Amino acid sequence: MTDAQSFDEQLAYLRERSPFYRERITDSVPLERIHELPLTTKQELRATVTPENPFGAHYTGASLARIYSTSGTTGTPSFIPLTESDLDNWITGSARSYGASGIQAGERIVSTYNAGPFVAGAALASFDRLGLTHIPIGTGNTDRVLRALELLDPDAIVTTPSYAAYLAEQFEGDDRQARARRRRTGRGRARVPSTSRGSLGRACN
Repeated sequence: MTDAQSFDEQLAYLRERSPFYRERITDSVPLERIHELPLTTKQELRATVTPENPFGAHYTGASLARIYSTSGTTGTPSFIPLTESDLDNWITGSARSYGASGIQAGERIVSTYNAGPFVAGAALASFDRLGLTHIPIGTGNTDRVLRALELLDPDAIVTTPSYAAYLAEQFEGDDRQARARRRRTGRGRARVPSTSRGSLGRACN
C-alpha cells in the first residue's frame, strides 16, 4: 500500500467512526494537500465533552484498554481513551525514540518524571519493551535522585533538559563528603538520553 493509499484509508476511517472529524473533514483531501486539513485544538475537543460521553465526540466507541488523563494544568483535565492498538503504537514509538538515543537492553536507567496516571504514562512501558532495568524516582526529591545515581550506578537518566542541567549543578556543587564517596565507589557515571545528555554526563564523571 502506498503512502497516498494509507492516507486515504485513514481519512475514510475518521469520517466513518468519528463524529468530531466527520464534521470537520467533509471532502476527500489528497496526500499532497494534507496542509489544507484543519488543525484540532484541545478547546474544540473539550467543548464536545458531555456527562454521557466524558471523552468527547472524537471517541469512536471502540473497546478500550486504558484511559489516561491530562494534568489539567491549563484547565479541566481531559480523559484520553486508548484501544489496545493505540497503546501498543504509543509504546512502540516511545521505545524507538529511547532506543535511538543510545540506551540498550540490560542497561539501568533512572527516570525523574511522574508520568504514571497521565498520557505520557504509556511511555514508561517502553522501558520494559527495550529490556531495561527501570529505576523510577519521580519528581520533587533531588537528594533521592542524586543518591540513586551514586549508589545504583545507572547507565542513563531519563529527565527533562532543564532538570538535567539542574542536576549537573547539584553534582558540581555537592559537598566534599559526597564527592569523596563517589570517588570511592566509582558511581555517578550516568549519561542522559536527551538533548542535554552531554552536560549531565560530564558533571557525573
